[in-house]
Amino acid sequence: MAGQLDEKRLAALITEAAQRQLVANYRQELRARSERMFVEQFHRSLLKNGRADAILDSLHPSFDTAAEAIAAARDVIPH
Repeated sequence: MAGQLDEKRLAALITEAAQRQLVANYRQELRARSERMFVEQFHRSLLKNGRADAILDSLHPSFDTAAEAIAAARDVIPH
């Protein structure tokens, strides 16, 4: 490329680099907006018809078992 860089070639290189940068920025912004939309939709679907409560209720047996095991271990450990 030595000696071949003129105004026209420089303009073409700058244009190409700018387009690549614009595309990269757009992708990044699109990803951020899409993630936000998906999280909002997920949140709405959890709230719909008590689905979040159903998920939490399904965790109670495991939580209760773990809490009982912790209490039993605590009782065994001398104070």
